[in-house]
Amino acid sequence: MERLSPEMRVRLCEILRAGLCAVGIALTSLSCLPVGCAPSGAADFGKRTEEECILEPADREESAVVSASSAPEGRGGIGLKLLGRYRHGSFGQSAAEICAYQKETRRLYVVNAEAGGIDILDVVNPEESKLVKRVVLTEQGSKPNSVAVWGNLVAAAMSSAPIQEPGKVVFLGAEGEIQKVITVGAQPDMLTFSPDGKWLLTANEGEPSDDYQRDPEGSVSLIDVSGGVEHVTQEKVKNLGFEAFHERSKLDPRVRVYGPGASVARDLEPEYIAVSPDSKRAWVGLQEANGLGVIDLEKGEITQVVGLGFKDHAREENSLDASD
Repeated sequence: MERLSPEMRVRLCEILRAGLCAVGIALTSLSCLPVGCAPSGAADFGKRTEEECILEPADREESAVVSASSAPEGRGGIGLKLLGRYRHGSFGQSAAEICAYQKETRRLYVVNAEAGGIDILDVVNPEESKLVKRVVLTEQGSKPNSVAVWGNLVAAAMSSAPIQEPGKVVFLGAEGEIQKVITVGAQPDMLTFSPDGKWLLTANEGEPSDDYQRDPEGSVSLIDVSGGVEHVTQEKVKNLGFEAFHERSKLDPRVRVYGPGASVARDLEPEYIAVSPDSKRAWVGLQEANGLGVIDLEKGEITQVVGLGFKDHAREENSLDASD
């Protein structure tokens, strides 16, 4: 049974880290990073009435994000300090879910699903962040799920209604003006640009309806943006599916396929994508299936589906202390 390579383990860590609660963001050396927990000492974290972006530099004594490789001597993680907040809307309604940072303009593009669009924040002074514009995208889809930035190009992933229908990617300019709308797979849950700027990738989750009467195939859409948004057309979109893995006898037995009457292609639900620094490969998390898809970007195909294995919680060293 194949084991994950060190490189794949690194990418898996990125995927798992990004899957943590992303209500907050950290501004560190003019970059935007997801924060997986409330800042230590934020007594009102569980009592907020509105969802917020949390802006933090990397000098907090109490750690909020752990990274042993860069931890100060004698401490267990990177220090973060609460610097500012901006309240977007109702708490618990995805009013501030995902963000992307444009370092030249020092603006944040924040998914506001409650408002059905993208909030653009001016964070030149994070202590007094200002809403520049709210871009409502309800004419392009039912709700936004993700946002990414490459230079002055902003891309937002939009689900349709119902979510089993093909979704959309809306390309925006830096000021929020809509430049292009492209169709992708069902329920694009996340999107990201490759480091070289050639590709925009979307993880199309393709969740079924509650009664499983509608169950689209999960997929990853590759959009060629190398020529600029003006040259992006529907022909530049390639949807990668999992049809090649339909024979369960040839599938890694650690991959969980469980939907009633579902094929492998319909049961796999892409959630989050990480791209290699050389932009040649990508990895997509298949959360419900306990697996990871490997994508060859040069060939434009999904080459592997790797199971992530199991953990025996009956063993004492793996036990969960839920006393607190």
